[in-house]
Amino acid sequence: MAVISIGAEALHLIRGVGQAFVGGTMTPRERAIRDGLAHERLTPDEALPLVDSELACAETPSLLVLRGILIQVSEGGPLTLDDARTSFERAIELAPDYPEAYEELGHLHDAVLPDRDKAEKFYRLALAKGAGASCQEALDELLAEGEGGACVRHRIRGVGEALA
Repeated sequence: MAVISIGAEALHLIRGVGQAFVGGTMTPRERAIRDGLAHERLTPDEALPLVDSELACAETPSLLVLRGILIQVSEGGPLTLDDARTSFERAIELAPDYPEAYEELGHLHDAVLPDRDKAEKFYRLALAKGAGASCQEALDELLAEGEGGACVRHRIRGVGEALA
């Protein structure tokens, strides 16, 4: 898997994913992992096994979305982009109205696995489920590119370099 650089904006995003999950709460350990990422006390590669360990105790949509994001920005290892996709899809199975999982699937298909149709579909689903301005901006950018535009952009929610 190619390496994607991760910046402070992405770490802030990782910390916030799932905080708005209606009907669910973050475990103290999930909060600690997000805090460690946001304050650069943990790298994505260090955080990923902690998330997997927490998922073994409490499978929640926000942890699954965090796992999918971390897989995308990690520096390698045995997990693949298909594992990231599977994490987002499992989050949707657990909470069909959880907009962040749809939005992240949109980003995955927009920037990493260039498939414009799937990206648009997932962005629209996320918006229908209550996603915020970042999702609308991503959809607007995708649509503005037009059919001739390349899908590979710096779009993994501002994370950094997308896979070519």
